[in-house]
Amino acid sequence: MSVPQPADPVRFAYWVPNVSGGLFTSRIEQRTDWGYDYNRELAVLAENNGFDHALSQVRYMASYGAEYQHESTSFSLALLLATERLKVIAAVHPGLWHPCVLAKLGATADHLSKGRFAVNVDSGWFKDEFTALGEPWLEHDERYRRSEEFIRGDPARHGAGGCGVAALEDLRVRALGGVDYALRPVLSSMGAAHITQGWFVLDRNITVSADGTLTVQGADAEALGTTAAAPESHAPVAVHG
Repeated sequence: MSVPQPADPVRFAYWVPNVSGGLFTSRIEQRTDWGYDYNRELAVLAENNGFDHALSQVRYMASYGAEYQHESTSFSLALLLATERLKVIAAVHPGLWHPCVLAKLGATADHLSKGRFAVNVDSGWFKDEFTALGEPWLEHDERYRRSEEFIRGDPARHGAGGCGVAALEDLRVRALGGVDYALRPVLSSMGAAHITQGWFVLDRNITVSADGTLTVQGADAEALGTTAAAPESHAPVAVHG
């Protein structure tokens, strides 16, 4: 008797040890190596054994055993160029990157890797790292608001174009002849046949009715309505899942 295969097979990812001291805080000596040669061998081994994704850590200063560290985006690109199928996700912190600069880097990395580069926007938790680099430390909710601006683009902070990691219409057309948003590889690997421009929406701007309908409120509804070429209206946009 044959066993039916799942419609959505399990996918595997691993955390790239691009910092010294291992992947977690422990007094037990760790066996990983933060160097490139070790990580290149690990990436090839992971790819050849069915892993789909790898996530590069981001640290900017020595802490909790991570005395040495490699920068996440450049290290991710190096691993991408050493592999053929592995998708590599680079963790980044809003406040320490300008979103337009990261978008440009991501478009280039995505081009060089033939669509395998992605980003993980991390709102941050390590206060000393931000303050040591001259960036004000924000409270929890404000850090997530900054991440929202970073992804979407805020004209007041990032210029008239409101450039954000996900708001890449100009960069997408001008940077590399139509290279799409850097997270496209992740969506493609999940089986998406057609990918359109995404939009980041905070939980507080979404309500769920009894029948399961998701309703987007406020400026998000207006933006999504414009994206979908809806009639001019400020009414909520309902999304049926």
